[in-house]
Amino acid sequence: MNLRGYFSQLDCQGLKEEFVKQTTQKNPKQFLIRDQVWNTDEPRIMGVLNVTPDSFYEGSRYFKHQDYALIAEKMILAGADLIDIGGESTRPGSQSIDEQEEIKRILPALQQIRHRFEIPISIDTTKPKVAEVALEHGADMINDVSGLASGREMIDIVKKHQASYCLMHCQGTPESMQVDPKYDDVIAEVVHFFHRSMLTCREGGLELDRIMIDPGIGFGKRQVDNFDLLKYIGAFNSIGSCLMLGTSNKSFIGNYLGRSVEEREAGTLGTLALGWRMGATFFRVHNVEGARDTLNIAKAYTN
Repeated sequence: MNLRGYFSQLDCQGLKEEFVKQTTQKNPKQFLIRDQVWNTDEPRIMGVLNVTPDSFYEGSRYFKHQDYALIAEKMILAGADLIDIGGESTRPGSQSIDEQEEIKRILPALQQIRHRFEIPISIDTTKPKVAEVALEHGADMINDVSGLASGREMIDIVKKHQASYCLMHCQGTPESMQVDPKYDDVIAEVVHFFHRSMLTCREGGLELDRIMIDPGIGFGKRQVDNFDLLKYIGAFNSIGSCLMLGTSNKSFIGNYLGRSVEEREAGTLGTLALGWRMGATFFRVHNVEGARDTLNIAKAYTN
């Protein structure tokens, strides 16, 4: 679908709003992870557990903790459906670490949580070697924020382990992504990226119901791009996979509201409710309890 060409032919806001309405209806998709089948009629929460010393949100840093399973337990009791473990910061301006250091960070958390809980576990990594080790030790999904930078190598590993995959759009790398990002039409360009990347996934034997897609709010995007992606996130329903929204405490919220990173919770919850209404199913968050309450209300309103 060429959204740029479509929108350029519209003569009034009403027609554009009708197009958005038609594309924000949740399709009866499914997502397969571990031994579970998740439908799009229920919002799903991914709790963030960062084993890094430098993630942008201090409340999600659990570097060198002794009991990661206890942290996961609190998230599970608060309503998390999925735990996302990250061993490398992907905040704007961050620098990459080597594979062995990333593996050293994530394995204790992964092993402790898997030993105690059956909850699906995602590993936030862009490195195929890290993904391979994590999947061998019980992870169920790879959350790849690189925009499939490693190509078929990553997909082949995910397929080999019969795992699931989150494909995110990113312009550039975390170190450089916020250095003057540019788009002519962010919606059209990100939709095109997903259609192209899905070909790589399918060529590697990875099925649509094992893939979720994330438009990458805050990853190589301007303020206007972030708000456009949120407003028109339903356009990505055309891809055929479930939608992930990751807005939690991000700078576009702080910039708009004039809030520090510790003061963005209310703004975050507003984006979650809007995201559910506009077609997202999965939500990556730092505050699981607040997200669950917000999404329960949003679901009640839309049912």
